[in-house]
Amino acid sequence: MKRRTGEKRLAALHRRFLRNSEEFVSTELDVSITFASLALRSSDETRRLAFAKHALTGYESFFRFLPLTSLASQKNALIAQKVAWLKAALIELGQDLTDF
Repeated sequence: MKRRTGEKRLAALHRRFLRNSEEFVSTELDVSITFASLALRSSDETRRLAFAKHALTGYESFFRFLPLTSLASQKNALIAQKVAWLKAALIELGQDLTDF
């Protein structure tokens, strides 16, 4: 009986981990888009570079943690659109994306 209870608990923890991982990568992507938007609008070169660096760091984190998720298919299209926008913005900001 304990074994079955332990398996159920483990399965529940795994589901919660996947859900939290999805939320994390989605939030990381949204924050990165915010930083990229701020960089694109900034007229101060120092701030522009700092915002662009933060956006790139988030972009890298997104791809590093993405394999830990199982994003629901209905979210995949939205995520793909956000990634495409962010990638274009980072390229416009002169960030090196050769590793991606």
